[in-house]
Amino acid sequence: MRAFRFFSAVAALLASPVLFGQGSPAPPDDTAALKQLENEWIRSVREGDLPALGRVLSPDFTFTVAVAGRPLSTIDRDAYVHRAKGYTVRESKFDEIVARVYGDVAVVTARYSQKASLHGRDRSAEFLLTDTWLKLDGQWLAAARVSSRPEHSSP
Repeated sequence: MRAFRFFSAVAALLASPVLFGQGSPAPPDDTAALKQLENEWIRSVREGDLPALGRVLSPDFTFTVAVAGRPLSTIDRDAYVHRAKGYTVRESKFDEIVARVYGDVAVVTARYSQKASLHGRDRSAEFLLTDTWLKLDGQWLAAARVSSRPEHSSP
């Protein structure tokens, strides 16, 4: 059921005239709300505020890590929240956030950097995040996140 709802939303996005430049631009308040939610999400992980984290994620949320040369690694909402318990974030910031709204679906792309550890293992790096948000009952909820690390130019 979770996958059906997610793929139905993606199908609606693909069928949307907004995707092909024929619709109206997203209201600025949706874009601002999504950027604020992205910051709330990171704050909740940094501060270990699991109730706040739970309010940002949809029930069928998935988190995927993309690493070159390896299969995609995907976990569900419960595993992501459990994993957040083991995170120690010393510093974090968004370098860029771009939000695009397509009706009740939004895609947020961001460059994010952190100094952090997960269960004692260093996780300090710069990441590229792609988040898919769904507007359900008037509230934006994160449905999926894909996290990858950018390639840097050779000297």
